[in-house]
Amino acid sequence: MKMLLLFLAILSQLTAYVLIFFYLWPGLILLLCSYVFLAIILIYLIRERRQEKLEELENDYRDY
Repeated sequence: MKMLLLFLAILSQLTAYVLIFFYLWPGLILLLCSYVFLAIILIYLIRERRQEKLEELENDYRDY
C-alpha cells in the first residue's frame, strides 16, 4: 500500500512538472493530487506508528 502510494506520488509529480509547461491547469491539478498522495502516506505512517505504540504498551513485560 505504501509503495503504491509513493510510486503514484512520484509519478504524478514528475508528470505534473512536465505537463505544467504545456497545459497549466491540468499540470497544477496533477501537482495538487501528488501532494494529496503524500499527505495520505503521512497519515498512513502516523496511524501505523500509533498502532505499534499501542501494541508495545499491551505487551510490556518490564514489571513482572
